[in-house]
Amino acid sequence: MGRDEIHASVYKIKELELKGDSVERFIIFQLNETFITPLDREDIHSIASNIDKSLDILNDVTQKIEIYKIRKVPDNFVAFANIIVDISLELKMLINALKNKKDTSLVLKKIHILENEADHLFHTTMANLLDQKNDVVNIIKFKDIYENLEQIINSVEYVAKVIRGILVKQG
Repeated sequence: MGRDEIHASVYKIKELELKGDSVERFIIFQLNETFITPLDREDIHSIASNIDKSLDILNDVTQKIEIYKIRKVPDNFVAFANIIVDISLELKMLINALKNKKDTSLVLKKIHILENEADHLFHTTMANLLDQKNDVVNIIKFKDIYENLEQIINSVEYVAKVIRGILVKQG
C-alpha cells in the first residue's frame, strides 16, 4: 500500500471515528432529555461510551500506521483485523437481538470465542515479536499497535457483557 492510499484510509477512518463521536454525543444528549428510558441510563451510557472507545482506539491504530510509516503489515496484524471485523458484526447482531428481544446466547458465545482467539493471538504474537531478530524500534512500534488491537476487542467484548447484564435484569 502506498503512502497516498494509507493517508486516504486513515482519513476515512478518522471521518468514521468523528461520526461515532457525534452519535455518542447525541445518545448522551437524548439520555439527558428523556425522563424514562427503555434500558437503564447507566447501561446505555456504558454501551455508547465503550463503542466510542473502540472507535477511538481504531483511529489511533490507523494514525500509528501512518506515523510509523508501516507499509507492509504482518500476517498476525491481518488476523487481528479479521477478528475485529467479526466481533463487530457479532456485536451488531447482539444489539439488534436486544432491540428485537431475540435469543442472544449464540451471539454472546461467539463474541466470547472471538475474544479468546484474540487473547491467544496477542500472546503468540508478542512471543514471536520478541523471539524474532527484530530491531528494537520495530518491536516497540508493533507492540504498541498490537496492544491497541487487543484493547479494541476487549472493549467490544465489554459492551457484550453490558448487554448480557441488561438481559439478566430484564429476565
